[in-house]
Amino acid sequence: MENREPSAIDQLMLELINVARANPQQEADRLLNGQLNEGVSPNSLITLAPKQPLAFNYYLIDSAYNHSSWMLANDIFSHTGIDNTTSQQRMARAGYEFTAPWGSGENIAWKGTTGDLDFNEFVIDNYTNLFVDENYPNRGHRVSLMRDEFQEVGIASLEGIFSLNGRDYNAVMTTQNFAYSKKDGAFLTGVIYTDEIIDDNFYSLGEGIANVRILAENLDTGDRIETVNFSTGGYSLFLPSGTYEISFIGNLDQDPADDIVKSKVTISDVNIKLDLATDDPNLATGILASPTENNETENPVEENNVGNESETNQSTDDLSMFMDTPIYRLQNLDRPGTYLYAGEEEVRNIGRNYPQFQLEGLAFNVSETADEDLLTIYRFRNQNIAGTYLFVGEEEKNNILDNYPNFILEGTAFHVIPPSSNQGNSIYRFQNSDLLGTYLFVGETEKNTILQDYSNFILEGTAFNVM
Repeated sequence: MENREPSAIDQLMLELINVARANPQQEADRLLNGQLNEGVSPNSLITLAPKQPLAFNYYLIDSAYNHSSWMLANDIFSHTGIDNTTSQQRMARAGYEFTAPWGSGENIAWKGTTGDLDFNEFVIDNYTNLFVDENYPNRGHRVSLMRDEFQEVGIASLEGIFSLNGRDYNAVMTTQNFAYSKKDGAFLTGVIYTDEIIDDNFYSLGEGIANVRILAENLDTGDRIETVNFSTGGYSLFLPSGTYEISFIGNLDQDPADDIVKSKVTISDVNIKLDLATDDPNLATGILASPTENNETENPVEENNVGNESETNQSTDDLSMFMDTPIYRLQNLDRPGTYLYAGEEEVRNIGRNYPQFQLEGLAFNVSETADEDLLTIYRFRNQNIAGTYLFVGEEEKNNILDNYPNFILEGTAFHVIPPSSNQGNSIYRFQNSDLLGTYLFVGETEKNTILQDYSNFILEGTAFNVM
């Protein structure tokens, strides 16, 4: 099957992302009034250091394209895709090989209008909305965009009709698939462009130069590795660790003869970006300055709608980055007991429709995304006793289903950290000898207060861990 190349607008989005990664504070100055970590969880703070540039990967482009297409075709905006797949499963299906330590992530965004659609403007707006990440818990999209471990990316922004709440929108659907996988080396990446349309030392639509060979010769071994750049002007070349002479060979100045421009790079385990703008006066010498490595790197009224979602997966032992969904604790004024609800939308719905519930505040953070290293919490309803019940893991769920017919499984509530991981804060499960039901309390301080002051509560043990 022929490799799917990025489109020009996808190349532009990658350039925007890589500019932001090279100087996170500068992008925060441009879009966030300088507040780079506005709304970011303390566990996921973005450093000021440059992040390594992302390189396009054909398989990730394919998975991103297929998911954007699927969401438009099915009027679904979700990280759960075709055949109930996760983003990481779709990347693997497309052909990307995950070798530990690996990690993956997905951002999705859409913008629609009932009026005329400006495709290029909407794509740029999707990027901006993902970076700004207004009202999204812990600003997970911005964190993914700035995650230094990520090395490869696939981007696909597609235009189509997207239906929401009975209304059709002319929409742009964007999927960004990020990944890294164990490799001995890193990517040389960049873009070759004229800078003639907008003279700003930055790639613009229509400026890309295609059919340029990028030849890398290892100065120690003499080994040669080469590729030809995309039609957009961008390129991605994996190189084992070493020092290389890089040659750009192609028609760079629109005359009949090929030109050759050379540079030198040293590859370790961090990607390097080497752009070639043909209006650079240094190119008259045939020498391009070596890059520096980022080591820390009817004319209806128009109605717009936007949406963003983020999903992250990894194979390493650090599970804190999954915990980006807030769980809120509420009291029921009519019936004693504490109730937990997941996410801003569920809490707003409770507040609008159930005045007897009083919000106490944030209880803890969990994950809405499943992962093999996380425990699934299942939500049950009891037909005899009003209330919602949470049970931990497959074994406990199956035991309830097999032995307690009065419990009705409602589905997955969220995902948490196993106690055995020794990460996060412990959630302790208590029984109340006076009032039937299970009670969850967060951390050592709350647990000890309950044991000291409330003799009717009986500690059963650690239920799970959270952030």
